[in-house]
Amino acid sequence: MLWCGLALGSYVLGLSLLARKENGRGPAPYWPSMFLTAPLLLAGLSDDGAARQTGCVLSLVLAVWMLWALRHAFWRAEPMVGYAVARLLAGITLVDLLAVGT
Repeated sequence: MLWCGLALGSYVLGLSLLARKENGRGPAPYWPSMFLTAPLLLAGLSDDGAARQTGCVLSLVLAVWMLWALRHAFWRAEPMVGYAVARLLAGITLVDLLAVGT
């Protein structure tokens, strides 16, 4: 449970750091995205046996969701950080599912 809480806290930290740039001009920094990957890394390290397959599928779903959300902040001519932050907030449920589902 402690590791799952740490992964969720890291995800929220990365999200919060990204949200600081929500109303600013210019591109958002990339480095807060490193904190968003903590649930994926933890699932890869801690899942074993029967939980590995479920963990891989849920990690893939979370990774696709995060990339879809972050593309609006990083890979657009005019960044929409607020849009990305809103989608990443919704992704907290996927982080929870990854913790519970494995």
